[in-house]
Amino acid sequence: MHLNPDNLCYNCFREREGQDGPCPYCGFDRAENEKKYPVALRAGTVLNGRYIVGRVLGQGGFGITYLALDTQLNAKVAIKEFMPGEIATRTGSTVSVLSADRGEDFTYGAERFQEEARTLAKFMGQPNIAGVTDYFDENDTSYFVMDYIEGISFKTYIANQGGKVSVDDALNVMIPVLRALTAVHAEGFIHRQHLHHEGRDREAAGLRLRPVLHRRQEQKSGRHPEGGLRPQGAVHQEKPPGPLYRRVLLRGVLLRRPHRLSAAGEPGA
Repeated sequence: MHLNPDNLCYNCFREREGQDGPCPYCGFDRAENEKKYPVALRAGTVLNGRYIVGRVLGQGGFGITYLALDTQLNAKVAIKEFMPGEIATRTGSTVSVLSADRGEDFTYGAERFQEEARTLAKFMGQPNIAGVTDYFDENDTSYFVMDYIEGISFKTYIANQGGKVSVDDALNVMIPVLRALTAVHAEGFIHRQHLHHEGRDREAAGLRLRPVLHRRQEQKSGRHPEGGLRPQGAVHQEKPPGPLYRRVLLRGVLLRRPHRLSAAGEPGA
């Protein structure tokens, strides 16, 4: 499939004339996306000779997630790039460590990033977990490719419903989430995701580097590693919680009154 990246919209990937102004088909504004994420790869960059990088889906402390077009399959995918903004910088497309004394932290974070890709790859075919389909190194950093699932966040859905949803609607979302957690726990992994509200939202797929580095510093200082923090949203191999934990979690969801399931996700919001 031959496409000229310079003539594409980087959201819908339809061909257009030039890049000035919003896309006439979907309204995507490239300039606005680049302004919001100044350290991201330039839209139109081709990775691994196959993937045309599109808009940024989200950015966390551990990396940046992009929408991309797989030119071999003519399908949209999500690509996650290891780009720890606190300790790394970008020159052109190349990622490098800000200072030599952070080199060990960069390497440690890259190893955790690779671990995340390997962990997600274990769940290929699990309908409630986005699968990893490719992994490669380029630009002095690492990338992995995931299924891209179009839709809106539950927070947006709640807002669109006037700030409230029914218990049935909440269960239609929570039950698949709990099934995914059950699959993850069955493999001996724990998923820890902090919830952020209103102005503190974070891309769910993105991991935050600060806790990783905090834990790394504790290990280097001789403190017990279990006392350290873990990357938010990361998965770690541990003894999983049993069925009682899951029943309590589900009971907590069922006992929430409908008016408390708000767009902000906070009681009384």
